[in-house]
Amino acid sequence: MTVNASEYLYDKQLNCPVCMKFFQTKKVRSSKIRILSHDTDFCSHYLDNDCNPLFYYVNVCPSCGYAYSDHSQLTLTSAAKAAIHNHISSKWNGSDYGIIRSKLQAIQAYKLGILSASLSNELHIIKAGMFLRLAWLYRTLFDNGAEEEKRFMSAALQEYIQSYMNLDFETAGYSETRLLYLIGELSRRTGNKQQATIYFSRIIQNQSSIKEKRLILMAKERWQDVRNGLIGGEALTSAEDSVDIHR
Repeated sequence: MTVNASEYLYDKQLNCPVCMKFFQTKKVRSSKIRILSHDTDFCSHYLDNDCNPLFYYVNVCPSCGYAYSDHSQLTLTSAAKAAIHNHISSKWNGSDYGIIRSKLQAIQAYKLGILSASLSNELHIIKAGMFLRLAWLYRTLFDNGAEEEKRFMSAALQEYIQSYMNLDFETAGYSETRLLYLIGELSRRTGNKQQATIYFSRIIQNQSSIKEKRLILMAKERWQDVRNGLIGGEALTSAEDSVDIHR
């Protein structure tokens, strides 16, 4: 399916938290998003990649090169701004990402976002989300992207574990149950069965106090997958069979 860009994209004006200049970036209209299915780590498969919101998750300032998501912290310390200037802005060539992005431009935006997040001491939970979405792009867009997918999935896993240990997911308003599930699922997909079992079990053992019943069921299913020796690639049956994935 091919549609006119103005039908599925709109321009959003942002104020860069580093250089304080205004710029426009594109976002996908939610009414145009058509999801075929979700994988067990919440990766969405879209009917049309023209309407893939992952392409536009990372905002890139054309003036200074700082890249961040709508979930990123918007108040940066002077030290963080100095680090961004030294490592990004001083070398920035003025590339404009406020356009219709190709898959390669989308990937470059994520890599710039991950660098920016590292320099600005971003929350682990935010960095994890960027790494995981980048892994999803390699899974869904490239036939030969398995190696890069696993590399960025492993990086996401380490950031999620750090978030859980440091409790910074609470600052971002992120669900602890969702975090436990993702640590378990990414551990399973990267071959660490013992770690996967530990985190799925934490959900199952506390299910009476957890409101997110769908995640409890998913944790039980993945725990059984580990017992059955399944490592990765399983998909949920439909787009409706998932929890909210947009955090």
